[in-house]
Amino acid sequence: MMGMVRVIVLWLMMVVTWAAQANGLRLQHTQTENINGIQVNFPVTGNITLESGDGLLLNIAARVDMTDLQRKLRDILKPEVERRDTCGEIVELRHARLSTGSAGKMVGNVRIEYEQYHCTFAHVPQVRGFEVSMRRTRTSRVRVVETGVVGDLDFEPYILGNAEVRMRANVTQVDIKNDLVRFLADSLRVNLKNIAQRSIEKSLGRNGAVLSSVPQKVRRYVRLSEVQFSDEGGLSLHVSGQFAVTAEMVQELKEQLLSNR
Repeated sequence: MMGMVRVIVLWLMMVVTWAAQANGLRLQHTQTENINGIQVNFPVTGNITLESGDGLLLNIAARVDMTDLQRKLRDILKPEVERRDTCGEIVELRHARLSTGSAGKMVGNVRIEYEQYHCTFAHVPQVRGFEVSMRRTRTSRVRVVETGVVGDLDFEPYILGNAEVRMRANVTQVDIKNDLVRFLADSLRVNLKNIAQRSIEKSLGRNGAVLSSVPQKVRRYVRLSEVQFSDEGGLSLHVSGQFAVTAEMVQELKEQLLSNR
């Protein structure tokens, strides 16, 4: 805790010192995350401008480059989606893509090939020398279902509580390519879109996935104002907000620092 407070105080001192020399600071940082065992880089760029007033007000506009995630998405999803059971389901992820949509949203498109097999087995005698044993052997393998499934999703970023960037996912379309399978699903009133939506909400939670969160210690001094996806220079997430460095904040951090000596 003491180390974190010292880092924050030193950072504030650096910003205030620099502010006396210029009115603008360039952000440049790369955040690396391990997603399903795959390293994904998120370069962050942006600007900080300064305003005077009741303390120091930092206006922050940042861009998170998501092209590396876009490029590696299929490899990230494959372990979660694909299955290979010789006498059951075979699911193969053929395509996964992210792109920008309307109103600052991101669109995801996936294509899955689905097959289902039925096998029969029999106990067949095997002779080894003078010994005879019965071995369970597969006698047939029949493909009973083969179809492609295409799904579209909207990913909508939003701000929760002025200090958290979250993302909701909404399934907009599920299309079955096999006419017979589609007919059976319709006849049985199986709504694949609703099933997919419930599965996603269960994975992401009621309020969606957290993309970024301001530390609790400084949360009341931060106000995020806008977040949206964009295709400017490639798929990216744009976030803007303000960070207030007030006398009250400096005093609070100073007291925490002294209490942890």
